[in-house]
Amino acid sequence: MKKILLIVVIIGLLSVMQVSAALYSDLQLDTRASAMGSAYVSVAREADAVYWNPAALAMSKKSNVSFMHSDVFGIGIKQSYLSYAQPLDFVGIGASWLRHSADLAEGFGATSKINSWVDDALMLSIGMKAKSDIYAGLSMKRYKVKTKNNIGTSGLGFDFGLLFTDLYKKNDNIKNIDLGVQIRNIATDLSNENVDPSYKLGISCKILDDFIFAVGMDIDNDNPQQSQNTRLNLGLEYGYNNTLFVRLGSNDGDFTTGFGLKFQEKLSLDYAFEKSLGDLNKDNHRFSLSFWF
Repeated sequence: MKKILLIVVIIGLLSVMQVSAALYSDLQLDTRASAMGSAYVSVAREADAVYWNPAALAMSKKSNVSFMHSDVFGIGIKQSYLSYAQPLDFVGIGASWLRHSADLAEGFGATSKINSWVDDALMLSIGMKAKSDIYAGLSMKRYKVKTKNNIGTSGLGFDFGLLFTDLYKKNDNIKNIDLGVQIRNIATDLSNENVDPSYKLGISCKILDDFIFAVGMDIDNDNPQQSQNTRLNLGLEYGYNNTLFVRLGSNDGDFTTGFGLKFQEKLSLDYAFEKSLGDLNKDNHRFSLSFWF
């Protein structure tokens, strides 16, 4: 059943280019974001902002590198993600590389064979301060999908992000209220097939200096059975002494959790758990390692 499911996923990816774009628009990358139910478009600040909201790159304070790996819901697709953020005088820049890969069992009996599939996404991003407490950012993405038999596609796309910070400053217990907006797949083209844009909205706040609460909404056209698909995301993070972090979330009703360990503002180890989705009978586990310098 797992092999059949995997083959269906790949065939759909290669034959329907909009499905490929949908995959990239809903990867929910980054371990901390996954643990917080993907309610993250207003929370991202450093290398994670390359994917989640390029506007937030302008708020990064140190150079940051992050690496994440996952065997996606145990169905044989390996997911690896490397991102980098660099603050400059008045802007922040970032770059990322994402790869999905799998070895596919095709055919039956004497006709069976193993085929491989790899897709890569490269992203370059910039974020800048537009005015007091308002930030804007842009990402350029290059996609490439390829199988062992040289069947695949490629394309180019753009993401645009906005971040509004410190919206309410009159409460000592609830502060850092931020609003994030991201439009993905602007003018995105995959082998001469246009891709519909998708949208991410989010608001977050810090409570009593130790908790971050976030709410997010995804709006897209990924489901061909619906004219529009809307998902609600919730996330909560508790931080102890800026060293130990415990996270909970709901990704459109699916339970998520995780934790992080940060050492002297230089190294962070993070883990995320995502409850199995739909017919997939395995849970998802993500691990990441981050450095600041």
